[in-house]
Amino acid sequence: GDQAVVDGQTIVKIKRSQINSNVFGGGNNAVVDGTTTIDITGASTIINVYGGGNNGAVNGNADIDIKERSTVQNVFGGGAKANLNSSSNTTIDNAVIGNVYGGGEEANVTGTTTVDIVNSSTVDNVFGGGKGTTATLGGLITVGITNSVINENVYGGGDAGPSSNNINLTINNSNIKK
Repeated sequence: GDQAVVDGQTIVKIKRSQINSNVFGGGNNAVVDGTTTIDITGASTIINVYGGGNNGAVNGNADIDIKERSTVQNVFGGGAKANLNSSSNTTIDNAVIGNVYGGGEEANVTGTTTVDIVNSSTVDNVFGGGKGTTATLGGLITVGITNSVINENVYGGGDAGPSSNNINLTINNSNIKK
């Protein structure tokens, strides 16, 4: 919702679409009291995907699944200047991604962050945490990369975002080019 409270789960499904903008699991300046789920399939193309909201908190998990050669410039497990008061779970499965962040953009994630990149996915940069100095993480960070290509770098933590918790990073049968 836009400046309203959503009490319950939000589900966003995108298939064979081109979106020249942002996709949010949460609301715009609005709180979501429940889990957000985003499923992107069918070679869709999107600029940015956020599991959380835009300047509106999500009080539940944020789950993102991007599959079937879909292309996204930036994926954030959390929100944009909007806290995720639970955990983020992001799966990239046979997709092409610019940057993946387990956390939010200038936003906190209070629970765990999990990023799984599998099945011939191609990603430029991987961050287990969020982006920006105010993108803090409250729980365990887990990053798994299997049978995929990373064009640049893999970071267990965030891009300028602090984390004071444990980080589990596993890379199997993958190629990091840089």
